Amino acid sequence: MTSNLFSIAGMHVDDDVRLDYPVAGDGVAALVLGAGARLRSGTVIYSEIKTVAHELVHAWSMSANPDPLPVLREGLAQRMSGPVPRQSGPYTVSRLLGAEVSPLEYQEASHLVAWLMDTYGTDRFMDLYARTSRGSSAKALDAAARAALGSDIEEVLAAYANAPPKFYPGMGAQACGAAAKVPWQGEAATWEAITECEDGPLIGFEGGPWQRVVLDVPSDGVYVLDTVGSAAAMTHCLTVPTEETAVEPSDSPVVDDWIYSDALESWIGPYGSDDGDVWADHLLDLRAGTYEIWINNPGRMNLFDEPMSLRRM
Repeated sequence: MTSNLFSIAGMHVDDDVRLDYPVAGDGVAALVLGAGARLRSGTVIYSEIKTVAHELVHAWSMSANPDPLPVLREGLAQRMSGPVPRQSGPYTVSRLLGAEVSPLEYQEASHLVAWLMDTYGTDRFMDLYARTSRGSSAKALDAAARAALGSDIEEVLAAYANAPPKFYPGMGAQACGAAAKVPWQGEAATWEAITECEDGPLIGFEGGPWQRVVLDVPSDGVYVLDTVGSAAAMTHCLTVPTEETAVEPSDSPVVDDWIYSDALESWIGPYGSDDGDVWADHLLDLRAGTYEIWINNPGRMNLFDEPMSLRRM
């Protein structure tokens, strides 16, 4: 199979691909990857490949509750599929009980779920998740909140509205910094170019494969990234919940993962393109923390198999 749009882990998708997975009891459900609309019909979940992480969370969460409140269902799927959630307004009981959630509201629902998990713990949140259902009454929702969280739903939503706005780190394999880290040795971290999927994290988009590299910068300082001429993008990852007012944006060309609404969105790099500019020509003022680097066609420019590196000056 081939695709001119998107591929992941070496699998190119044009035709539908069906993956079966177990659900509660003796049933078997399926995830279908293809170019069709993202929808659910019975026990079959349909997804475009670029949203498969979101849909896989739906598949997993069916065993906890096949039909919870839509806000919690979509919020959990978005929360665990990579991006940093954003808060844009308070929730009311009537909004929480809504029958549908627009994709434009997924980020808000994800932020509510992130706050609930951070405030009450994942186990108590999942208890609430299991106790709710689509079409619940306000009385039933209040009873579920009291049983799972120890407070009535109005108190929970008031606490959310009054909490300092925070960014929460992404969750799941697509979250910034979630891949295996390159070790830091002395003044540098070095790695080899990956050209085959079986050799490491190589993800294919239109325009060629991108190698995913994650590392920890041990201290604030000036660094040089050498991708041996390949185009690349470098992203600073959020790793702990942080109040929005305390977040300091990185200087260009390094970007911050909390500015993106989708995971894996920061893969277009400013340097190493056809204009001849390369990352190694630029000094980077980096703060200590976790960073993710995406390198386009990592073997194309590297004719002599030179290692790539991030080095402290």
